[in-house]
Amino acid sequence: MHASSVDRSLPYVAVVTAAGLGERMGGPKALLAVRWGDGTGELPLAIAHARAHLEGGADRVVVVTKAEVARMLARFSQRALDIVVSSAPHELGPAGSIRHALAMLPEDIDWLMIEPVDMPPSSAAIRQELLRGALRSPAPDAVRPVFEGRRGHPVLVKRSALARMLVNDPPTLREVLAALGDYDASKGGGALDVDVVDVRAVTGFDVPPDVQKFYGHEARFFEPEEPTFA
Repeated sequence: MHASSVDRSLPYVAVVTAAGLGERMGGPKALLAVRWGDGTGELPLAIAHARAHLEGGADRVVVVTKAEVARMLARFSQRALDIVVSSAPHELGPAGSIRHALAMLPEDIDWLMIEPVDMPPSSAAIRQELLRGALRSPAPDAVRPVFEGRRGHPVLVKRSALARMLVNDPPTLREVLAALGDYDASKGGGALDVDVVDVRAVTGFDVPPDVQKFYGHEARFFEPEEPTFA
């Protein structure tokens, strides 16, 4: 399960929001052990997200998480991967993580692909459709995947469209997208929906049976003593 080549003509930074407590899962979802590559190795879910993006064309990946999770993920550090600790209040949810990433990223980054950790890593096919959508003329402000009529993730968003999240009490990403309105084919802007055929876009991991259903094994978490998978 790894990414194949996607269109690299649109530079982007991936942001993986992974600061949740995972109370219904029984532990931090960022540390869920999931299959990688040929299926014989495992990675923490947050690192699987990061590697999928790095192998698939992202210029950089930022994983935003809590301090105790960041310490466990640090051994998987690699070039162009930033594992950062969010100081945002838990009640802000993913909006706090997005705000944290925005504040630390250089101003010359135009596009962010935002992906919650509580889902399977997005496939190359999904990301390809998002990137193609962003390259439309006139350009949208955001591109989101739609699977069988359901909107999902990740979402590709212009940095400028996220500026209103740089406040103490930021709106949710859903609220930001709603405020953008639908894509306007005549003058650009707005949020463009693109159809995808991969159910990953709308698959979420909320409780342990969700992991069992998708991966075929029980939900378990990486422990500090486990060896690093290279």
